[in-house]
Amino acid sequence: MAYTAKLEGKPVTVAVFDHPSNPVPMLAFTMGETGTPFAYMSATMNLHRKPVELKAGQSFSTKYRVALWEGEVSPETVEKAYADFVR
Repeated sequence: MAYTAKLEGKPVTVAVFDHPSNPVPMLAFTMGETGTPFAYMSATMNLHRKPVELKAGQSFSTKYRVALWEGEVSPETVEKAYADFVR
């Protein structure tokens, strides 16, 4: 998931990457309002719909990466950052 918005009048891009080894895929959602200083990003595993049950002694771990850039970046730049993460 990647989103570009303005911060103090300048564009910035933020991306959140879900690692393919995660036990539950990330569901991503972004929202912005044109002309207002508002941007929203959400990442969830939808556990309210399909809970993950752990027995005593079991563990649950996930891997995510957050990447930030000054300015608006190309989809290729975001894809390269993701590829570096999953490698």
